[in-house]
Amino acid sequence: MDFNANGAQVYRNYLYDNGGRGIYVYNADECDVYSNICHGNDGGITVSCLSSGVETATGNQVYNNTLYHNYNGSPGGGTSGSEFDTEIFFGGYHANCSQNTFYNNILAPDGSGRCVKYYDYEPSGITNVCNYNLFYQASRM
Repeated sequence: MDFNANGAQVYRNYLYDNGGRGIYVYNADECDVYSNICHGNDGGITVSCLSSGVETATGNQVYNNTLYHNYNGSPGGGTSGSEFDTEIFFGGYHANCSQNTFYNNILAPDGSGRCVKYYDYEPSGITNVCNYNLFYQASRM
């Protein structure tokens, strides 16, 4: 979902082996992302927006998704961005990406990946919420 896809719904998809994110909510508000399976992508689900200007990513809900092993590296062998190798990435570097909720998701990263990566620099208590998710990672030897 890109620029101003406000109110969109993404549900019941099987997203795998993509050279980028499985689902990317970018500069969009009040979207629902639910009941999806994402694996083998560079990133699972990302919610973000431009770091300047009037664009926002607020009031989005990401729930009841299964995300695992989203770690396959950057296409062409280059370096990936900071949101890659992560099951869920959200927040951005500014208050324009806030009041998003992430709940009831199942996250299982590869040994080198992360379950959740976020930036929470919002002023005045405006926050993104990540709650009631199941995290799993196999032990490392």
